[in-house]
Amino acid sequence: MHFIALIPFCILFASFVFFRIALVHSAFIALLACVAVAGASVEALQNTLIFLFEIGFIVLGAFFFIEVAEQKGVIQSLADLVKEVSQNRVVQALLVGFPLCLIVEGSSGFGTPLLIIAPILRALGLPILLCALLPLINMIDGIPYGALGTPIRLGFGGISENITTISEMTVRSLYPFFFLTPALSFFLIRRKIKATKTESSPIWILWTLLLSTVYSICTLKVSKQSVEFPVLAGALVTFVIGIFSAHLIEKKKILKIKHRKGLFIYTLLLTTLWLGKQYWMDEKFPGTPIRIFNPGWVFLIFGIAISKSGDLLKPALNRSRRTLAVLFCITFTVQQLKLSGAMKTLLMNLPQSLLDDGIPFLGWLSSAMIGTGTIANLFISPLVIPENHGAVAAATALGVPLAFQSIIGVKSILKDQVSEKEILKYFLPISVTFMTFSMIFRHFTHS
Repeated sequence: MHFIALIPFCILFASFVFFRIALVHSAFIALLACVAVAGASVEALQNTLIFLFEIGFIVLGAFFFIEVAEQKGVIQSLADLVKEVSQNRVVQALLVGFPLCLIVEGSSGFGTPLLIIAPILRALGLPILLCALLPLINMIDGIPYGALGTPIRLGFGGISENITTISEMTVRSLYPFFFLTPALSFFLIRRKIKATKTESSPIWILWTLLLSTVYSICTLKVSKQSVEFPVLAGALVTFVIGIFSAHLIEKKKILKIKHRKGLFIYTLLLTTLWLGKQYWMDEKFPGTPIRIFNPGWVFLIFGIAISKSGDLLKPALNRSRRTLAVLFCITFTVQQLKLSGAMKTLLMNLPQSLLDDGIPFLGWLSSAMIGTGTIANLFISPLVIPENHGAVAAATALGVPLAFQSIIGVKSILKDQVSEKEILKYFLPISVTFMTFSMIFRHFTHS
């Protein structure tokens, strides 16, 4: 069969969507289907375990840090800071839903903006549907750089030596969305909160454009030197400029920050991550491809330092184990399909147009079905020429927020106060529109 590589993922989709089988069980069924059609090899298992050794510490560390941040008031401190900046609900929602969402995505990845940003938005008193939609919409701009560039480093590392080139190409492919997602968020917020005259002032449209411009410039500049920090640097600078400029516009005076705890801890965390990546990124355990420095250790150390104990490690492990199980099943499936030649067969029989102008659709669909940008990149990258890897990373970013595990995740963190149907009713047409726009943008920039 020419399209045998698609069978496990079609089974995964059908199992999860139509038969309502839990995602972790659906992923295991997909793995069994892969073994049935493509076999199983020691090399695929070895590649999978190496992948999970690095990514597993990031997942566990991120979940532990989030647990501690919630328990020790770091998250509440950030919400209090936003309230201190402005009483304008549009400003509050945009600051949290755009730059702060991207700070979290860049540092933690793996859907953590849904776990952190949605509760902050809820704490600010915003409508429950906005709490679900805003992180889903805006995390698109940071997904290729989640957990410090993991989707690019691991998704393309075995194919291209120059991943910094992929980083810059990815930012250029995502560039329109750096303006689209905040603008869409702005109008959604105004509509859902029934904005007052002050909140509807044209000055806030210009302020939103300022945030988009700052983020775009910083992200593009950093992407030319590093795959790790484009989103972190861009989002942090945007957040700082956003809070001071918004306060100046509204209060006509310089902001003197009182609630500094959350901002200080996150700034120190990001600085530590930057230093680790800068000086130890290329150091590996002797005789292995495994890097010595791992962001997960930083998250764990910060979590222990803040909590002064490791008591929350167990709940963090409980929250992360299903994510790790799904990643194992999907990663092994992709690795085995590559090693068995099923990917190559798929490449030879796909229409060339789908591998060129159709990349936004291919990436969007794959990421929505698989659920992670990293694995979607692994799946698609062998099918395209290196010059299209940046477009692949951008395309897979479009599909992750539409993945059912993302939607179920934000629904669960909001305690089922919003349904999948309500989220899909709004986000499905948004996501399809984004994908279509991406295809049009790619067509004209290639012409």
